Amino acid sequence: SFDWTQYYQVARLLLGRAGSDATDEAKQRSAISRAYYAVFNLALEYINVIEGEDAIPRNRDVHYAVGEYFQNRRDRSSQEIGTHLSRLRQERNRADYRSDMRDLEKIANDCLSRANLVMQLLGKLKR
Repeated sequence: SFDWTQYYQVARLLLGRAGSDATDEAKQRSAISRAYYAVFNLALEYINVIEGEDAIPRNRDVHYAVGEYFQNRRDRSSQEIGTHLSRLRQERNRADYRSDMRDLEKIANDCLSRANLVMQLLGKLKR
């Protein structure tokens, strides 16, 4: 199966490389999106392993449901994951659909930090 952390690596690469034909803004927007999808898919895989593949009803918005799953758990690490996923999703939506974003580089770097935190927290939950 696909290693979702590779999306995170692509996000890092996008923010670290200059001189391609893509504008910095395009790279930053793509990095935000890839950072979110990396941890969203890792979180969904975690739920599927722990709870089974039917844990998230198919008739629900899966992105909302994954964040809600973690926010509703009792342990602090899970709640943190839920909070970060929610914020990452908001920024991903803005990056993908709004043409008037300011401080894009700062937001992209924040998203990378949040995604890294989610990966670390998920790693701790798996132990």
